[in-house]
This record gives sequence, structure tokens and C-alpha cells, in this order.
Amino acid sequence: MSILRIAEDARLKEGASRIDRVLVRVGRATGVMTDSLRFSFEYARAEFPAATGAELLVEETPVGGRCAKCAASFTVEERFVFKCPLCGSEDFSITSGNELDVLELEVN
Repeated sequence: MSILRIAEDARLKEGASRIDRVLVRVGRATGVMTDSLRFSFEYARAEFPAATGAELLVEETPVGGRCAKCAASFTVEERFVFKCPLCGSEDFSITSGNELDVLELEVN
């Protein structure tokens, strides 16, 4: 619903009559399942008449981190990281993969 509210606000601001496409970036560490997001988006479109034909495009980003012990940066495809994949240290920080952003909107 929040994604569609953002799109609806942009549509109104632009004076457009419909929402055609929404591109979102979803980080794997968010726990958001992209299939569930697509299903929910399709269901929620009914609440926004200007979005009934809108398409949702999803760009997934992997989890990235930086290890405090070995100073290496890493990227993994897993949703959860419990230790540095290079040295095994548990002293690391997540640098990417927590995103949930609306990147682009196409309205007409």
C-alpha cells in the first residue's frame, strides 16, 4: 500500500491520469519476498483506480558488508549473514541489502 501511495502522490503532483509502472529496489536483507510483494501490489491496486493496470518491477540487491577483523568488503546472495564469509568473524557491519526504495515511477 505504501508503494502505491507514493505512486499516487506522484501521479497527482504531475497531473497524470494513471500509474503505468513502478520500479522498486528491494534488498535481500529486508526479508521482503518479491513474489509476495508482487502479489500484494496486484491486490492493492484495486484501492487506487489510477493504478489498476500498473506494473511492478523489482530490482533485488544482495547483502553486502564490511568486516572489522579482516577489513574486507563482501557480497553474499543469502538473506541473512551471521559471520564474515571470508574470515569467519562475527564483527562486521551490513552496508547494503536493507533497501526498500521506489526508484522510478511512470505516470501518464
